[in-house]
Amino acid sequence: MIIVMAGFAIFSATIWTGANIAGSFDLGTMIWISIIGNIILTIYIALLGYIGGETGLSTHELSKKFFGKYGFYLTSSLAMLAQLGWFGVGVMMFTQPIINFISINSNISDSNLEIIKWAIILSSGALMISTAFVGIKALKWVSMIAVPLVLIFGFTMMIMAATSSAGSNWDPNRPGLGDYTQVQAIGLVFATFVSGGTLAPDFVRWAKNGKHAVISIVVSFLVCSTLMLIFGSFAFYGTGDNDLSAALITMGLAPIGIIVLGANIWTTNDNGLYTQGLAASSITGIEKKYNIIFLGIVGTLFSPIFNNYFIEFLGVLNLMLPGIGALLILNGFILKEENQKEKINYMGVIAWVTGLLISLGINMVLPFIVPIYVIIFTILIYLPLYFTKKYWIKSQGEKNEK
Repeated sequence: MIIVMAGFAIFSATIWTGANIAGSFDLGTMIWISIIGNIILTIYIALLGYIGGETGLSTHELSKKFFGKYGFYLTSSLAMLAQLGWFGVGVMMFTQPIINFISINSNISDSNLEIIKWAIILSSGALMISTAFVGIKALKWVSMIAVPLVLIFGFTMMIMAATSSAGSNWDPNRPGLGDYTQVQAIGLVFATFVSGGTLAPDFVRWAKNGKHAVISIVVSFLVCSTLMLIFGSFAFYGTGDNDLSAALITMGLAPIGIIVLGANIWTTNDNGLYTQGLAASSITGIEKKYNIIFLGIVGTLFSPIFNNYFIEFLGVLNLMLPGIGALLILNGFILKEENQKEKINYMGVIAWVTGLLISLGINMVLPFIVPIYVIIFTILIYLPLYFTKKYWIKSQGEKNEK
């Protein structure tokens, strides 16, 4: 489970995020921002993961238990859209650095570069679809290769940056190039993986128990995800460039970096595609493997469009999904509701939507980490609705007995 979850959590986008955030802070501040952001993220994912590990249920099955046999369609569709968009973005993150490197180091025409780009898009998409299609065993083997490679590369990059090797000019106190506040930066760390983290039960349902699920999540997200952010920040402090691709070129690490980070994107993308297949299967009833093929093809063909326009939509999804996760945690640990025979748990939907709207309103007055607001207010809204319903049912029962 540690290998599979580390393959999911060790994501090249997190290294890019680290390089980007580091432009606003010195190294000491950047390190504690990375740790705090990932502590919050790990707690959220670990609570969901424990439920998945103990019950053996996926996120979508847990959603059906809480939101009802039709109510969970909305939540699972949102999760599927988030992962489909990330899959397309991942394919382009795999493709674009290769194209940039070829463009800089050759005289190939733009038209031929476009052909090469689509050849890379289609072949990389096919590889990712193939491992997601095979299932959890293939995810494990890809992760077993990619995870050590990324860690070795990341530590090598850190050493080179800190020792001013190969174009690096180490300065952990560079003037800020960004305008993030510390709260915004912590929020960005949390938001980077909150949509994927909400789907953690899809993987850790295979764990021996909830304890094993939590251990795999703590190692993967608190340790590995923090390292990814620090790797990116070292690239910035070594080169002064908060674009990771440019920083790697400056340090002469572009060719090997493209290979290693590309392998890393593969591990996260096939994990994401696996969860898409589960979500689509839970909604349509069609076997998971066929959904994986269809969604993988869609994600591959539309990857340039997703890459250009999905990030804004992803920001919306990152606000919507934590409320779902919060309600699943509340139900899994405290309420223990079994609503799968009901059509829709309307109270859950009301609490989810209202919690999001209140959080956005409060954030305008008192800016903080919006997903944290969403988690808190969704729970605070649902609990009185739940106990009011219980009281009403009890009073009706007593009235009928009289």
